[in-house]
Amino acid sequence: MADSLVLVLDFGSDYLPQLVERLRDSQVNYMLRPGSLGSDDILALQPDRIIIAGTPGCAEEGELCSPGCDPMKLGLPTQCIR
Repeated sequence: MADSLVLVLDFGSDYLPQLVERLRDSQVNYMLRPGSLGSDDILALQPDRIIIAGTPGCAEEGELCSPGCDPMKLGLPTQCIR
């Protein structure tokens, strides 16, 4: 995964410091951005996968309602960590 980019979207997870430390220790190329990032901004970064750290307050039944976009619908491998 040396050339791959993992985009971490911060929605306020309590585990964010541990997640970032684990990515750094594993020498994963990652970028941390706020959860309010819009679809166009996410796609412009050209990530290979997305980690959603935390969930927006209105998350229900696997759907995200962020003002910017729903990262789960961008066609990229996506993992949620609450």
